[in-house]
Amino acid sequence: MKHKKTNNPVTFYTAVLCVFLLVGNMVLGLFLVIRARDALMTQIKGRMMDVAQIAADTLDGDTLGAVTAPNTDEYRGIARSLSHIQMLFQKNIDLKYIYAIRDMGNGEFSFTVDPDPNDPGQFGEAIAYTEALYAASCGTPDADLIPVEDRWGRYYSAYCPVFDSVGNIAGIVGVDFDAQWIENQLLQFSVIILIASTVSLLICFLMAFLINNRLRRRFNLLYGDLSTLSDDVETLVTDMTGDSAREVAEQQGEFTKEDTAGDDIDAVGQEIHHMHLKIKQYVSFMQKQAYTDSMTGVQSKTAYLEVVRRLDEEIGEGTAAFAIAVFDVNGLKTINDNYGHVNGDRVITDTAMMIRAVFGADHVFRIGGDEFIAVLEQTPAEDVLDAFARLDQTADSFNKKERNYPMYLSFSKGFAVYLPGIDREYREVFKRADEAMYREKSDHYRRQEGQ
Repeated sequence: MKHKKTNNPVTFYTAVLCVFLLVGNMVLGLFLVIRARDALMTQIKGRMMDVAQIAADTLDGDTLGAVTAPNTDEYRGIARSLSHIQMLFQKNIDLKYIYAIRDMGNGEFSFTVDPDPNDPGQFGEAIAYTEALYAASCGTPDADLIPVEDRWGRYYSAYCPVFDSVGNIAGIVGVDFDAQWIENQLLQFSVIILIASTVSLLICFLMAFLINNRLRRRFNLLYGDLSTLSDDVETLVTDMTGDSAREVAEQQGEFTKEDTAGDDIDAVGQEIHHMHLKIKQYVSFMQKQAYTDSMTGVQSKTAYLEVVRRLDEEIGEGTAAFAIAVFDVNGLKTINDNYGHVNGDRVITDTAMMIRAVFGADHVFRIGGDEFIAVLEQTPAEDVLDAFARLDQTADSFNKKERNYPMYLSFSKGFAVYLPGIDREYREVFKRADEAMYREKSDHYRRQEGQ
């Protein structure tokens, strides 16, 4: 007796699944490469600004401001400090050059000190203008996300201002990182993501192949059993409509709905969903690392820059309403020199803890070594003053009861409220708050000198 050949639906469903996996993996792989590159570039930028900040913290602003010619005692002292910082970081990150810059005004900048023994920038030689360099000249450390090419090569650069004893910007520290090295890091990371995506795709294909073979054997076995039925059953089957052979087999107890390919395909789907969740968790972890300051637990400089961009957009749209508060630890260099950097770090973390307790972790950002900013949206000046009063009470209580190191914790603060129609960008609000903070810092130092 001849039987009509039956098409195997399992192969069709497996082919559809494989096409879905191929397209999904390509889209997911591209998405992950873009997100991972952005996250890695954010981390690299943060590292660049950390190096520039550390270098700026090691320099004495008064000495840097006194450099008026090469080969003076002040010049050589600054050059030694910069060379020492460069040696510290050359092992872990490709720090090519480090140097001091002077703001000549009108967007023009020149070399002050370049310790490179082979091909230094000459004293007074012009330096190419970048947005990050201009930001540093206004008091905000920043890094370029686009490489700059000059006679020394092609580099990504970061800049940090150096302040003198009265709070004025005495100069700027610039650090250059080889663009090829950074781009190789990004390329290697992208290749790793693509390899991981390809491996996951191959694993899914293998699972689909194994499931297809298993279900095909089961389907062929059932079809073989059906082919042995009597002529009467075969006649009954051929008279039925739809998937009649399947229905007859189910009536005879030889095939159940639980034996279909659905359960196995669902299992594949669950495995893909599980892998997708794992990858999303990895990307989320990288974003959290980039947006959280690991030392203090408040938000990082990267998160702050995103808020600044959003507020500038709101200012342009006419919907902005915010105040900013600026904080800076008093006498940190003296603390580090007299009591060690461990105690200096404890002062920074305790300061962050108190500011966060008053203003909330979602509003506080660490933008430098001992500099913090609180961005307070929809907050009037009266509320900021009340918060400052609570912060002063918290600091007094801490110094009297909770402090467990020999020096007093002290920090200066200032704030400014966005003025619609007057402030054209966020930077103008920040400048007023920063100036208010430095006025309080100057008053603090004058009171100390009078004691």
